[in-house]
Amino acid sequence: MKITMPRITTNDDFVTLGCWCVSCGDFVRKGQTLAVLETTKETRDLVAEEDGYISYEIQDGTEVEVGDVVAELAGEPAEAAKSSAVPEKTDHISKKALELMKKHHISAAELPTDRIIREKDILKLIKEEAAVRKQSAANEILIVCGGNVARMCIDAIRLTGGYRLGGITDMYAEPGTMLMGVPCLGDIDILRQKYQEGHRTAVNACGGLANTASDPLFFARKKLYEEIKEYQFFMPNIIHPRACVESSSTMGEGNLVFSGAYIGSEAFLGNDCIINTGAVVSHNCVIGDHCRISPGAVLAGDVSVGENTIVGMGVTVYMGVKIGKNVIIYNGKHVFNDVPDNSVVK
Repeated sequence: MKITMPRITTNDDFVTLGCWCVSCGDFVRKGQTLAVLETTKETRDLVAEEDGYISYEIQDGTEVEVGDVVAELAGEPAEAAKSSAVPEKTDHISKKALELMKKHHISAAELPTDRIIREKDILKLIKEEAAVRKQSAANEILIVCGGNVARMCIDAIRLTGGYRLGGITDMYAEPGTMLMGVPCLGDIDILRQKYQEGHRTAVNACGGLANTASDPLFFARKKLYEEIKEYQFFMPNIIHPRACVESSSTMGEGNLVFSGAYIGSEAFLGNDCIINTGAVVSHNCVIGDHCRISPGAVLAGDVSVGENTIVGMGVTVYMGVKIGKNVIIYNGKHVFNDVPDNSVVK
């Protein structure tokens, strides 16, 4: 399989291969980070789309045109590498140890030659490597639910830094397919396996937009949040670097605050809210859990919004208005009076 240079930004036809994260000839797993790519605006991981042995000639720091081949994955080590390699010395390794090494792709070159290598030595090495992988996984963030919100989360995480993108769970995406360079892993139940592997951090990327309360999507974001918590994952607040959040505001966990959004002085967000692009949550507002404040919506000061409410695009809410829980406010509406629970404002 040929690995080509992906396009990262619309205007960059060349991408710099910043550094390789694997050595030529290594066996790599699907979803493993192969290299770090850089443009003038951002960095991105290059990940393996399948298992295989990697071979490449491009060196760190090389500028590569989008679409050019940067590496290849094969089912066996490259013929050139095999023919030029010095035969590995294995007469000091027990038969059971050799079987384990073959199963886990461990080279004899990694082992000492001044003593007999037994099965327990290989098991210890496998355990140590698993511990290293767990430590690495702890710094990776998983995105739950692929779609437009997931795309926005990927950009915000890359721009903010601090986390490596570990993959996306989505019931509709074929495992191994890619979304903006991030591998899809399967349905949400894979979170159990990922937790065992050391992953601890996730993002709820379900938009959950609906026109009626009878639409299953209306409660989908809340249900997905509760399911992620059942898997014992922590959900950090993802705040785009071009959002403005006043220092006196407070919020729970799992909130998504996208580019151009504003959170005012002493405002409060609960858990698992989306404050979308260009939305304004003014001073002293109180926003309940699982709310979605759509692009361009403006909430004046002292507005309160109950849990699981959708405020549509371009909505304006007058100062001090109280909006109940499970409310849907259609796009472009002006709200001057309190709105009771379970209402639809058309």
